Amino acid sequence: DCREEQYPCTRLYSVHKPCQQCLKSLCFYSLRRVYVVNKEVCVRTVCAHDELLRADLCRDQYSKCGVMAHTGLCGTMGTSCAKSCGGC
Repeated sequence: DCREEQYPCTRLYSVHKPCQQCLKSLCFYSLRRVYVVNKEVCVRTVCAHDELLRADLCRDQYSKCGVMAHTGLCGTMGTSCAKSCGGC
């Protein structure tokens, strides 16, 4: 029971860019390595079984965030819960 899911991702590519260098009247080209950041849409396969395992791991790892959310003390946790699975 799997599906493909699209998500935004950033990839870093290295390309060789020709660069002209001249010494008086003598010119030559050298290839410099330049890094290009490319924003893309990536695809991953998500299965129901994996989502259940991830939810269990998330609940165990961020159980304190859930308790704080239910008691109305979410603000005391700062940004640590916002980065968890769903936040407060």
